[in-house]
Amino acid sequence: MDLKWKYLFRDHILSRGYDYYIDDSVNNLSFENDEIRASVIGNQEYEIEIAIKNGEIWHMDCDCPYSLSGYHCKHMAAVLYTVENMDEELADNRFNLEHFINSLDQKKLKQYIYDLASKDNTFKNDLMLTFNIENDSKTIQILKKELNKIFNKYQLFSGYIDWKDAWNFKNDICCFIDERLQILIDRKKYKQAFDISTDLYNEIADVDVDDSNGELHEIFESCYNFWKYIYLESNDSIAKKQMLEWFKKLEYTDSYAEQWITNFLIEVVKDADILIQKIEQLDEVINDAENNKNDYNNYILPEYVTEKIHCMELLNKPIKEIQAMKVKYWNLPTVREMEINQLLVTKDYEDAISILEESKKLDQNNKKLLIEHSENLISIYQSLKQFDTLEKELYYFFIDLGAFNFELYHEYKKIYDKNNWLTIVEKILANITYYRDRLMILAEEEMNLELLRELDKAKDLTLLDLYATNLISSFPKELINLYITILEIEATITSRENYQRIAQYLRKLKNKFSAEKEVNELLIKWRTQYKNRPAMMQELKRV
Repeated sequence: MDLKWKYLFRDHILSRGYDYYIDDSVNNLSFENDEIRASVIGNQEYEIEIAIKNGEIWHMDCDCPYSLSGYHCKHMAAVLYTVENMDEELADNRFNLEHFINSLDQKKLKQYIYDLASKDNTFKNDLMLTFNIENDSKTIQILKKELNKIFNKYQLFSGYIDWKDAWNFKNDICCFIDERLQILIDRKKYKQAFDISTDLYNEIADVDVDDSNGELHEIFESCYNFWKYIYLESNDSIAKKQMLEWFKKLEYTDSYAEQWITNFLIEVVKDADILIQKIEQLDEVINDAENNKNDYNNYILPEYVTEKIHCMELLNKPIKEIQAMKVKYWNLPTVREMEINQLLVTKDYEDAISILEESKKLDQNNKKLLIEHSENLISIYQSLKQFDTLEKELYYFFIDLGAFNFELYHEYKKIYDKNNWLTIVEKILANITYYRDRLMILAEEEMNLELLRELDKAKDLTLLDLYATNLISSFPKELINLYITILEIEATITSRENYQRIAQYLRKLKNKFSAEKEVNELLIKWRTQYKNRPAMMQELKRV
């Protein structure tokens, strides 16, 4: 996986991420549907998801505080270092494995495979699915059995799948769609693959699942994408006709399930009858929302108007008719956003800029929208390399709106006059409303005394960890004392889990910050102060 990713991280974040990689802190690494998932052990365990699209990183998530502030964290970097180096290891392992297999006695190898397949039914099915190319009926029989096995594994006696099993159930179903049905796709058996997917869909529509984490959404989305692939790839007109007949005759038992079928007929098939029917339904909803003004109708109106415009475009309605609809609802930000996105696709930047500037005036009482408009303008000016206009828009974004985005902050710093940059920094700091953004600016500008003071006010171990590297060289004693102060506060919380966390920090102070003297003094104090806490004493002994 040849990913270009290091430019997404600041140097000190990359350094910390590499440390985590070297320490083998990355666990549970998996790849699913162009998505990398892993957990990283830091002060606690964090979950990371990295989406890949067209060979590039599309999106990254981590549940650590730094990432939740909107920035790429060391845990993400650790996962990417692991993936990067794993590729090299896999290449070496593959070469060694091929060399080893080629050296084996073929007769003995066949006997070994036979013995293994006789004992392991899963391996036997894999073997038959992979090599039994001629017998499609046997392949379909095996796949249907596998699908039934997944449902039987997770359904309770009542048929219900509870929240504890819903996530794994979803993963197994999506894996079945993406990997097992792919066997039929590879053989161009589109009709057979579609038939099994419809059996799966009907089962899912009927099954009772605790969908607290959106598992059904992911399953239906996998079905949708699978159908889309079959419909667009297959040249079999009879198979396509049968697919459409199934979609149109389906008796819907669940409105959410029905939505995916309707979306498929609209977005992929572009079925004229369905589109006309959908537009008529949208007209009713839009008219009702306009005639009965209330907060809910005001909220849903933009969504339904843009959906109607989209359906009109798919139906190839006259351009004048579509434009008239847009003009009528031009006051809705979503309509203007739709127009802007189309202009950006066609690279009509001047028109896009004009609408964005107009939108600033129309949406002047909505700060969230103003920030979005400004971000779009900044992106356009970056593409056009219009640095004077870019600088003015960045000033508007940071100073006039009081918004903050760390990547844009770097862009602003890069193009602004270095001699006067601190004046801008002071203005940005004066407008900052989110505490963590303030800390990042102080760290970026190496305003370490101010950073230490802010961290002292917060007395938060997670935040202190983020910026310890910034402070250790200039304020080593103060940093260690702040850790000790916070740990003394933490020690008032009585739980073994907390004691283990404290012990971990004490080891870190000794080993990483050479604070053996301070740690030993604290241990002596606590052995007297908390002598009646056996669990705590047990954990402290391990320090």
